[in-house]
Amino acid sequence: MINRNSIFGAILPVALMGACADAQTNHEAGAGHDHPHYLVAAISVSDFDIYMSDYASIAIPTILEAGGEILVASRTGVSLEQAARTNWTVVVRFPSEAAANQWYHSSAYQAVIPVRQSVTDQAATALIFAPHFQPPTAE
Repeated sequence: MINRNSIFGAILPVALMGACADAQTNHEAGAGHDHPHYLVAAISVSDFDIYMSDYASIAIPTILEAGGEILVASRTGVSLEQAARTNWTVVVRFPSEAAANQWYHSSAYQAVIPVRQSVTDQAATALIFAPHFQPPTAE
């Protein structure tokens, strides 16, 4: 079984850099509780032609409609600590946890999930929602 922590060792620093910048901006602006939320995906795709034509062509517009911003979408991610069986890395920033959840549970996205699952190795694939980083405050 693959160690999911090692997969994300190469992915999370990218997401955290953006999250730290968001946290600092939100802190400086006195933003409320509606903080960015991230989708971090490490995926093992077996057929990129079908993945792109039948899944991504539908999934990407749903992400954008939900206010998502695709920060990373790459076949060239490098595993820094252990050999990962994934070959597609995606990081998406949503404006809030509610927006991320509404996107994932939307009928449009739910309808295309079986396409993604049919051309990916589910045992080597991980999709994770994570909130932005909030630095500890001195009390």
